[in-house]
Amino acid sequence: MCYPPPCDGMALEALQAYGGAAVVVVGEWDGDTGDAAFERELQGAWTLQRSLALPNWSDTAHDLTVWTRQAPDVPPQPCAWPRCLQSNATQAETLAAQQRGLRRSRYCRGLLYKSAAAFTAHQAEFEATLAMHFVFFKRKLDFDSDVDFETVGGAAAGEA
Repeated sequence: MCYPPPCDGMALEALQAYGGAAVVVVGEWDGDTGDAAFERELQGAWTLQRSLALPNWSDTAHDLTVWTRQAPDVPPQPCAWPRCLQSNATQAETLAAQQRGLRRSRYCRGLLYKSAAAFTAHQAEFEATLAMHFVFFKRKLDFDSDVDFETVGGAAAGEA
């Protein structure tokens, strides 16, 4: 499935009609592809096997992801994606952070952080990523501001 339309039920309908054991999705998680119902279906009935970053503009975070269908008698497994880039957290801590919602830069959507401290620790790499896309700021970005960062995943993201 390649870039299913945003805010549209087409991706979910296609996934539910599909009878195969694996699906490959190209698009942006919690962003401009598919909708929240499609993402919930993937997380509930499929297991993420692989995620490959694709070339992106600074304000997009498209990936190629490979998912396999879970056996019907197996309880759904929490999806470990998206995840904080600056994290040595245990699996339980990572899942708890996902339930709270990670923060994603509005200027470089491929970078996610679970805390202001994680963002600060990654500041140099973050600025280098922005510079590759010719995005520069004369001000300090505010991690807690909805102007510079948005919450993704979890209840705070406002599922559709």
